[in-house]
Amino acid sequence: MNHIRALNGLGYGPGCHHHSKPDANGEGGLEVLCRAHHAEITAAQATARAAARREAKEASKETTL
Repeated sequence: MNHIRALNGLGYGPGCHHHSKPDANGEGGLEVLCRAHHAEITAAQATARAAARREAKEASKETTL
């Protein structure tokens, strides 16, 4: 199972984010993936998170100079 909207490590507790279909607010949404596709999708999500962290770090350097 994979959360369609990445939870970035915050999805371990109970909540609506584990519903199989998103609600009206966009919460939830799971998809069934084979092992290979799960690895591919989660790797892409991790790469996107790392890029966002790098961009935020660079932006904070620009504002403090």
